[in-house]
Amino acid sequence: MNKTNLIPVLISWVICLVLTATLPLRSKLMLGKAGFCLIPSKRRSVLDKIPAFACCMILAGIILIRNLGLFMNAVVCATAVLGCEITCRDYILSKYGGLYEHGILEDNRYISLSDIISIPMVTWEASSAAAEKTNLTIVTSSGNTTIKFSSAKELKTITDKIVELKPALKN
Repeated sequence: MNKTNLIPVLISWVICLVLTATLPLRSKLMLGKAGFCLIPSKRRSVLDKIPAFACCMILAGIILIRNLGLFMNAVVCATAVLGCEITCRDYILSKYGGLYEHGILEDNRYISLSDIISIPMVTWEASSAAAEKTNLTIVTSSGNTTIKFSSAKELKTITDKIVELKPALKN
């Protein structure tokens, strides 16, 4: 182990710790943007995120055991930081999933209600296939997005509430 290996590892560990330490602030900002929770969806466990954080730290620590060269050391550290960021985002979105007054926090993403152009399901919801459907396809200004819900009942409840909040989608 030499200093050239220790510096990138320490930097990536500090960045991962800062990302983890700012989770409450980031959660508060996301919830402030989303507004009040109208319909909470089935929340996933946040305990499965702890091993992911540990793996990110271990990934960066591999450089201390084996020197991979300057470029690969940077790539491994950047991958560890990226994995930590993805895990932090997944933690926030899985803990607070549901329909909010300004958007949907579900399936590891936030979709603003103002970005929704149409919901194709609304036009065929009377059919028998809609009764078993658990995926919601939403057409947004940036493209199509599919969200998976835990049950058809949850999907119907959230879809009805979205149409109630944005009546232009009924057409």
